[in-house]
Amino acid sequence: MKEKGAITLCQYEHSCVVFGMPKEAIALWAATAVANVGDMRVIIDRAMSLQR
Repeated sequence: MKEKGAITLCQYEHSCVVFGMPKEAIALWAATAVANVGDMRVIIDRAMSLQR
């Protein structure tokens, strides 16, 4: 997805119940950003404003 231009977000390990999928995405450099849940909204809002 990232290679096709999608923004891919992963949640930080310390706030995950299960870190398996985010861990693999981070290991594969497939995550555009790694953030806590509260900051993901800011990242999404910024990305949406760039698309307008």
